[in-house]
Amino acid sequence: MAEGITVKGVTELLRNLGATQKELDDAVAEALYQEGLVLQAESSKEVPVKSGRLRQSSFVTVPKPGPNAETEIGYGTDYALPVHERVEVHHPVGKANFLRDPFNRMRTGYTERLGKRIAARWRAGRKGG
Repeated sequence: MAEGITVKGVTELLRNLGATQKELDDAVAEALYQEGLVLQAESSKEVPVKSGRLRQSSFVTVPKPGPNAETEIGYGTDYALPVHERVEVHHPVGKANFLRDPFNRMRTGYTERLGKRIAARWRAGRKGG
């Protein structure tokens, strides 16, 4: 399920606006993390619930700023993957593909949302600094 999205051009745009590399890296990392939190929230609405342990095990990693910033969104139980992948199993609450489906829905408009988050973070940092 390691489908990735690469955003190009944001670094050059913000650099042309006079941002430092650290400001850019911080803005990108923050934007990725915020987008990850939204995906986590959307996914949690679709997680099958029996005991609640699977839903409670969701996580979003805080990205380290840098040119290759990335964040990971997932679930930390030993049974998360089988529950996610077994589409033939009916769940009274939730469904299979509880992370993939929200991810695929969120792909639409991803670069625009990320760009807006980066620009807003950069502007906020410039005003405060």
